[in-house]
Amino acid sequence: MFYQDPTSPATQGLSPTFLEALTRFDGTICLITDTPHPPLQTFSPHDSDLVQTVVNWLKRVHLES
Repeated sequence: MFYQDPTSPATQGLSPTFLEALTRFDGTICLITDTPHPPLQTFSPHDSDLVQTVVNWLKRVHLES
């Protein structure tokens, strides 16, 4: 799980090189960001139930494997 705090210092976003590198890994990888980065799973940092949303996703992913 990767998350960049948008408040301090000013948000710069995640590096395209870093994001491209993440797509090459096997495993359960997600980003918490407002910008989609297919094929990586993303979740909005503004989701009022973010933790439960991520937990539900993890359960689904691991039940399917």
